[in-house]
Amino acid sequence: MTEKTIPIIAPINNAFGSVFSRSVMLSAYTLYCVGFLFIARVAIVLAIDVFHWEGRPWIYFASRLPLILVLTPFAIGIQRHIVLGTELPTNPFDGFFSETNLRFALIAGLLGVPFYFLQNVPTLFPVSYAGPWFWLVNLAPLVTMLTAVIMVRLYIKLPLIAIREELPFVLCWQATRGNHWQLFASNVLMGAILAAIGWTMTMAYGNLKPGFSWGRLVVDGVVTALWALYVALAVALIAHWLAFFIEQKRIPQPGGNPAGSEDDEAEADASEDEYTETAPPPLPKPKKKKPTQFIWPRP
Repeated sequence: MTEKTIPIIAPINNAFGSVFSRSVMLSAYTLYCVGFLFIARVAIVLAIDVFHWEGRPWIYFASRLPLILVLTPFAIGIQRHIVLGTELPTNPFDGFFSETNLRFALIAGLLGVPFYFLQNVPTLFPVSYAGPWFWLVNLAPLVTMLTAVIMVRLYIKLPLIAIREELPFVLCWQATRGNHWQLFASNVLMGAILAAIGWTMTMAYGNLKPGFSWGRLVVDGVVTALWALYVALAVALIAHWLAFFIEQKRIPQPGGNPAGSEDDEAEADASEDEYTETAPPPLPKPKKKKPTQFIWPRP
């Protein structure tokens, strides 16, 4: 059977449609997440200023890693909204340190930190042409491209964790067979759009002096909104690819509720009650017949 394919632009178009919908952009959930992200970014800027860590690229690199956990509830809510059609929760930080959030943050770090590191290699290892890190700096773009080609088929693990479904990385790789280059191309096109957002953020910071100031606070607010848009588009793209693979029955249909939840128990009780009401009455037990007695004639 020939596997159905979709155009490269379709998942990107769907991702933009989901993120810029009224239910996502104007929800209190999104405002809470962006506000919390803004507070976290300002706290990092103040910490760098107080401890005089300006000009230390490794400190700057490490300070961005905790933001993965801050962005996790935002990403999970959007992906559940796309794959399961559920409404965005009113309190995104309920169960902030739950097992689902921590697993999502861990996998997102494992899949995303290598790219973040390779993109910052020229900053982390400033070298001259004769320096010891010359080859590392020059090979970083090639290594980034090869890593993207390999890991792009594993990204659907993130929305699977968001909807509380278990699927090993090996099965994720098998489920995306036949759409490898479409996945890669759609991620490259989305990456170009996100790079434009990143360039805007870089230009916004370029004219600011190091340290805390009111002007930097305003720019931080704009950059935070752009960064939230950056994350929302990226996770929405992955969620729409997962929805496509579920539609193609390469991945089992999700149940919607975590196993053993109260909703599952309520559904089970309701189905049992329904069966009890509609079940036919038991058949009457057959009456036992007495065995026939034969009287043998006397000789």
